[in-house]
Amino acid sequence: DRYMGKVFGLFKKVFDKYDKIFGNLIQTLNYYLAYGNRIISNTPGAIDMLIEMGQEGLFSQAKSANEANHSEGATLLQLLIQSVPDQLTVQQLSLIHISEPTRLLSISYAVFCLKKKK
Repeated sequence: DRYMGKVFGLFKKVFDKYDKIFGNLIQTLNYYLAYGNRIISNTPGAIDMLIEMGQEGLFSQAKSANEANHSEGATLLQLLIQSVPDQLTVQQLSLIHISEPTRLLSISYAVFCLKKKK
């Protein structure tokens, strides 16, 4: 867990270095959301960082960015909702909800219609 935590802290730097394009990083983030959930839960600001990365990927203006790259940003936001739904605040959910409808992508966004748990 200690090494996974150290590596997790580098994701944003790698993402920024490659002009907000995920590439292979999306697979690693998916792994962390599936198996390193505890690290995300215990790292202050981790969810906010991942939401920011998802939004930046979704709206990347890099010359090499295309719809496939943008959909990876949307995918990260979707993975967050699926992986850590109980840890997302109303504010974080609203940031995700606002980001999604503004892009016409070929993936389903049904997960963004969540009901608040009682």
